[in-house]
Amino acid sequence: MAQTITADEIREMRNGYGLSRKSLSMLLGIGEASIARYEHGVAPSKANANLLCAAKSSRFMRQCLMRDGDAIPPAQRRKAESYVYAHIELDQTNGYEGGAMDVNTLYDFVLRQEVLNEQAANIINRIIRFQISQNRGLTKDDPLTILLLQLSEFKANITNKENRSEKRLNEIQGYLWFAEEHVRRLTSADEEIRTAS
Repeated sequence: MAQTITADEIREMRNGYGLSRKSLSMLLGIGEASIARYEHGVAPSKANANLLCAAKSSRFMRQCLMRDGDAIPPAQRRKAESYVYAHIELDQTNGYEGGAMDVNTLYDFVLRQEVLNEQAANIINRIIRFQISQNRGLTKDDPLTILLLQLSEFKANITNKENRSEKRLNEIQGYLWFAEEHVRRLTSADEEIRTAS
């Protein structure tokens, strides 16, 4: 039985892969003019509808790219491969609460990871600036130095794949809030002691 696919679905699929009509036609073996007609609302033949529906699968497109990827411009191939491999990786994600993670959810998680990573960097910079302004060296017993070392190690792992869940991101956010509050208290107390002296 032939599958159906709409003009919007074809355009969305092609744009998602970052392919021109010509590149998609070369990968699927469908004429470029046919793809243009299908994107303007003409119903594809049964065989072409089946091919276009199959092309919505990242695994199918991976095979097409492996077979005919050299025939398309390198920049388009790289973009299509990035999209394909991201989706294949998402399909295999087992740690996400809802099963497979879609690309929008992954984007949200990665964006939050980057924001938290930047927040950690800002806290580290604040500690370093404070220590420089106070002419303080890095000593083992100094609470700020201890926190600086802990934060530096913690920051290195924020963007890891295993932290791409709501639970882990909330835990990281909580830790950074605590660290920021701790730095504020330590620097305020230190400044009060220095001004009182």
